[in-house]
Amino acid sequence: MAAEDTLKMFEVEVTCSICLQYFTDPVILDCGHNFCHHCVFKYWKDFVRDRSCPECRWVVEPDRLITNKPLENLARFLRDQAKQAKGGGEGTCYRHPEPPTSFCKTDQALVCSACVESSEHKAHDVVPMEQAAQETKKLTEKLMQETLSKFDELRQFLSSEEHTMVGKLRDILKEIVTRRDNHMSKLFREVSSCEILIRELEKKCCQPVSELLQVRRKWQGFPQGQSGTQTFIHPFLRRHPHHTFRTL
Repeated sequence: MAAEDTLKMFEVEVTCSICLQYFTDPVILDCGHNFCHHCVFKYWKDFVRDRSCPECRWVVEPDRLITNKPLENLARFLRDQAKQAKGGGEGTCYRHPEPPTSFCKTDQALVCSACVESSEHKAHDVVPMEQAAQETKKLTEKLMQETLSKFDELRQFLSSEEHTMVGKLRDILKEIVTRRDNHMSKLFREVSSCEILIRELEKKCCQPVSELLQVRRKWQGFPQGQSGTQTFIHPFLRRHPHHTFRTL
């Protein structure tokens, strides 16, 4: 009974929530949930388009799935133990209709006192059932600790990667905003200068020729063939299409 209790205790931990069987080739998703490799890909093919976790709906990258070896080993061990317990009959020796008293490590089977004294098991590694149950429990606990440790390492890695990427994105966004503000400030200064000259020109149009020539000298400060605004606007617009300003 102790061995059966141990199996039941860890049954949920090694059972795929899709097929409801012991894990076969389990993979761990970015969110930390585990599924059989075949089950999760079949689920994505049959039911969803966005590769999300069947349990928490976290969107994952199929190429980043990692085989969970510790969990696979634990599932295989418990599966073998369950098969052995079932094959031996509940509460009976696997060869005789007698209650088992020991566990044969060599054959991985529950045996009765008659089997222990027989020539078949005489040279085998046979231990009391309680001892075997305790050893099994310690082994499963060790495997679970290894699995949890791997999970923790993976979560820390993913968290570190997330913080790094978020930091890089913030730096890029900050640089984009700074450049945009600088460009816009320069553009506004150019436009303001042009507006001042235009107003001055409008006033001087009715003045004597000598006054008008003074305004002309100011315009000559801009490159020939285009205004100072055009000098900036033309390359700026090439880098930033008109829809950018609609967004801003």
